[in-house]
Amino acid sequence: MSTRRAVNWVIQTIPDGRRALALAMMERLRPWFPDAVARQRYADGADTLPMATCLAGAKVIGFLSLARPSPAAAEVFLMAVANDHQRRGAGRALLAWAEATARQGGGAQFLIVKTLGPSTPNPAYEGTRAFYQACGFHPLDEFRNWGPDNSCLLFAKHLGGRLLDHPGAGG
Repeated sequence: MSTRRAVNWVIQTIPDGRRALALAMMERLRPWFPDAVARQRYADGADTLPMATCLAGAKVIGFLSLARPSPAAAEVFLMAVANDHQRRGAGRALLAWAEATARQGGGAQFLIVKTLGPSTPNPAYEGTRAFYQACGFHPLDEFRNWGPDNSCLLFAKHLGGRLLDHPGAGG
C-alpha cells in the first residue's frame, strides 16, 4: 500500500525569467512537449503572461502561465509539473492560483485549458485529461486546430458567480 504525504507547496509569481523557466521545464517533460518548434512558441507566449511557480524548498518543480482571451474567461496557457512531483498536489496548487487570479481584476467566470485530445493517442495525455477532470474541468469540444496529427480538447471550469449577460443571450 502506498501513502501520499501531504505537502504544503509554495506558490509565487515570477516577474522575469519566465521564458527560460518554461523552456527548461518543457525540455524535461518531452513526452508532453515533443516538438521543439512548439516548445519555442509556448515559451515565447509564456514570457509575456502572468506566471506562478510551485516550489519544493528552493527548487521550482512546476509552473503555470495564465492568459486572458476574453473578459469572461482565463486560460491555462501553459502548465508543467516535474515528473517526480506529479500526483502530489503541485498541479492542484497551481490551478488554485490560476482560479484566484482569474477571479481578480475583472472576474473571469470560466477557466479553460486546451490539451491533446483522445483522438490523438498519447499515453502521457491520458493522465493529463484525467487530472483536469478530477479538478472539476469539463471537456467541451475536440477539434483539429493544432494540425492534422494533433487533436485539441477544450476543457472549461465554471468559477462560480452569475453568468455575464451578453447580447443575444435571451432571457
